[in-house]
Amino acid sequence: MTDSGTCRSASSTPYAGTARSTPCPWKPTYATLTLGAPPGFAEQRAPQGLDGFGRVLADFYTAAGIADLWKTQSGPHQQAAAALASEGLALMGRTLDYLRAGDAPRERLLLVPNLLDAPGRGYIVPLDDVVVFVLGSAGKPDPVTLVTLTVRLALGGLRPEAAAEAQRTSSLFDLVRETAQRNGYRDWPAVIQESLVAAVTARLALPPDQRAAFLRRHYDRGLILVDHFSTELQRYERDISPLADFLPGLLRTVNLDEERRLFAERRR
Repeated sequence: MTDSGTCRSASSTPYAGTARSTPCPWKPTYATLTLGAPPGFAEQRAPQGLDGFGRVLADFYTAAGIADLWKTQSGPHQQAAAALASEGLALMGRTLDYLRAGDAPRERLLLVPNLLDAPGRGYIVPLDDVVVFVLGSAGKPDPVTLVTLTVRLALGGLRPEAAAEAQRTSSLFDLVRETAQRNGYRDWPAVIQESLVAAVTARLALPPDQRAAFLRRHYDRGLILVDHFSTELQRYERDISPLADFLPGLLRTVNLDEERRLFAERRR
């Protein structure tokens, strides 16, 4: 396990107002696993007929060949962990620079490659003083997944300053409610948040010729503001505010009639 006190990219960023040299708000960590002795399952009295379960579990470890399995996977796992420690942290640094994120919700961020999950899959596990990113891996970080999780974590929930504009635009949720909720976006604040996450991810993790299709897929999942935010990010990049503080301004320029027209046009 390796710690680093900074996670900013060493190279300058192309976005106006985002070049920073402040310490990273999180302490990035990547985790590697090492093979040790099999667990010592002690024989203990257990209620309701579970006597000897520890021995059964130990026998399972032996029969399944866990030690041999790990010997074949330890190399790829070490490779994936090393890639997270280099490429992954650099990408996180560029993402945090773009967001101008200056406050930290947790003390430490732990990056864990999971070779048992598909590349492109990932999720966040919040613990008491650690946030864990569990990332499906094929040997190197998936930029879309890593940027998505980083943006989601850094933005947090909608701030009170955005409440008025969130309320003003909430009628758009009626257009996408069924689709959004089917895809896990349970309410309008979630649609706002994930629309912005997807717009930033397209901007930072994909080449220009792949962004339109990515945005369209997310629009079709119920994220009705993703195109609006994608356009408005150009205005954000000319500003100096953190993206979380700039969100009310992004919502303020939502034209409800235009969004309804575009939605109806796409349904034809």
